Amino acid sequence: MAGAGGLFHAAIEVYGSEYSFGYVAVGTGVFMNEPTKCAMHEYRQAVTLGETKLSKVQVDELLQQLVGEYSGTSYDLLTRNCCSFSDDLAHRLGIETGIPSWINRFANIGAAAVSTTAAAVDTAVAKAQAIDDHYGISQKAQEVASTTFARAEAVDKQYNISEKAREVASTAASKVDAVDKQYSITEKAKAMSQTAAQQARKGLNAMTQK
Repeated sequence: MAGAGGLFHAAIEVYGSEYSFGYVAVGTGVFMNEPTKCAMHEYRQAVTLGETKLSKVQVDELLQQLVGEYSGTSYDLLTRNCCSFSDDLAHRLGIETGIPSWINRFANIGAAAVSTTAAAVDTAVAKAQAIDDHYGISQKAQEVASTTFARAEAVDKQYNISEKAREVASTAASKVDAVDKQYSITEKAKAMSQTAAQQARKGLNAMTQK
């Protein structure tokens, strides 16, 4: 196991190899290395947990099962980390006590804090919902919004606001179209664009010939 400042990396050594778990974007997060030689961590100490009654073949089968269960993206710093993997593997190897609790204590404290915060949020939401249900706040807000919309629609119908707006827009569009036709604005713009394009091509041809 390796660690710094009370935050520990943990692994299980069995039949001459060391197994642990970490984050990877693709595939399983389970990995193997030579005992005490994990390149990502500095070795600190070994804690004897006991002996497994499983054979080497049975351990290999167990590890293949864990490879499928522990994808790299399922890693979580607080709730599904190398320490929780090591504890799971130790129990499946027949070590009833698992790994010592102090190894993963900071992650457990953090997970408990997150859980407590989530519970507090759920309680606050529930209380807010109860208040809303008791005083009918959402219902009253919907009623006010519905009443306001109905009044606005009534005013619109009474004074024909929407219809007049459409008429103004239509009249403006007609006037713009009439001015365009009278002075051939669109046509002249097209002609100017074509002339500019022709001049640009001529200039390019002259440069190419040089």
